[in-house]
Amino acid sequence: MEYCKTRPKRNAPPICPPCYPGQDPVCGTDGNTYMNSCTIQCTYGVEVAYRGKCKSKREVPACICTLEYRPICGTDGNTYGNKCALRCAQKRSAVEMKHEGTCRTKREDINVADAPICLCTDELNPMCGTNGLTYSNPCMLNCAKKQSISKSLDLLHEGECETKPVEVVEDAGGDGCTCGKERDPVCASNGVTYANECIMNCAGEELSIVHNGPC
Repeated sequence: MEYCKTRPKRNAPPICPPCYPGQDPVCGTDGNTYMNSCTIQCTYGVEVAYRGKCKSKREVPACICTLEYRPICGTDGNTYGNKCALRCAQKRSAVEMKHEGTCRTKREDINVADAPICLCTDELNPMCGTNGLTYSNPCMLNCAKKQSISKSLDLLHEGECETKPVEVVEDAGGDGCTCGKERDPVCASNGVTYANECIMNCAGEELSIVHNGPC
């Protein structure tokens, strides 16, 4: 009896997650042996055929990388967790670095199941994000950046965010100036927080964005 296999979305790039160096070999559908079921995710279109080493073909060299998340987009359209993960992939294919950061794709083509895997320690090293939220450590902030719908989330400063309330200008003001109600706050050069960039531009002054998020 044959079973149908679910095919990945055509435009959704596979994510190459940081993997623990545990030895639990699996045989891929390409006939190669991989160190564990995590490392096989770094090869597009390959699934686990069965547990244990393949009965034939070569064994893919073991590759151990840190859990640091500094995404790299490969020329194969895959997003690798860091440069080490990309170098590991180069041992089995001719992939090169296309650019730093995740591979660009339409967000609507990626569902929740395709979201990147995030592995962080419980280290307490607070970081304040540009969205005004405090994250336990840099890794947690990076995870939030990967999962955020807004592309503007970044590090505002080290340490916890200040808890004082921030007044946000939500009215575009000015005649003939229409803005949506999207809430993506920006801190302007006049020290005022605007609900979004459009409202800042409608303020009637020559303003620029100091950083994304509340001032």
